[in-house]
Formats: sequence, C-alpha cells, structure tokens
Amino acid sequence: MKNHQFIAVSLFFISNPVLLSGCASDRDLIRDNTVTVERVDSNSAYIKSVSIQQFDDEVSVSGMVKRRHSGRGTVRGHVDMVISAPDGHLVSKNEVPYYRKNLKYGEANFHITLSEEPQAGSLLQLSLHNTSSYSDGEVNR
Repeated sequence: MKNHQFIAVSLFFISNPVLLSGCASDRDLIRDNTVTVERVDSNSAYIKSVSIQQFDDEVSVSGMVKRRHSGRGTVRGHVDMVISAPDGHLVSKNEVPYYRKNLKYGEANFHITLSEEPQAGSLLQLSLHNTSSYSDGEVNR
C-alpha cells in the first residue's frame, strides 16, 4: 500500500510543475532583460541589491541600501526612482523612502509597487540621496 501512495504522490508532483517552480506568472524583469537598471550611489551609501518582479498585474521594485563606512546607526536618506521609456521619455518619477533600517549592519530596504509594467527596453534609474545633502555619486550599471 505504501508503494502505491508513493507513486501517486510522485505522479502528482511530476504532473504539476507549477507547484515545484512557484507561481507561473512571476517574472524577474531584470533577468528577462525587460528593464535595465542604473544605480547612482551616494558618497555615504550604495545600492547593494535591486529586484524587479512582476506578480500577475503589478510590478514590485525592491532593494537594499548599505552604508559605505562601518559603524552602527540608521542609513539616512531615500531613493529617487526614474523610469524612462526606450525612446527616452520620462514614464514616472518617485521618491522611495527606506524602511526596516538595520541599525547593527548599516542597511536599509526600499520597496515600491508600480501601477503598470515598464515597456521592454525601459531604463530604471535609482539614485541614493542623504537627507542632509544631495551630492552626486558614482554611476553603476
């Protein structure tokens, strides 16, 4: 009897690859080359990671900011996010605040949900700004 249960469970998982791979409608827009990301770091912090995920009918942009210098305390500032269409026209511009500031490691997360998916070939520019100064930083692609 145990052998039949094993076969039934095995066939169920083999015939349902969506269960093994997660939701079929999730897309990574960076890995799919739908969106190119340009990061402009500040003198005091840098963008450690960026993720652009499409979940059904919404697009989520999230990432982590890390302080350049060691030490404890909050990472101050926000992320300016600009999305440009492939022809260079401005699609949207947002100021995204940090949240879940990790005092011990000098890290902070940011997140925003977009109302629509960017066109293929769009540019997403993320610029870090301190709350006290808006100094230009270095560009990373």
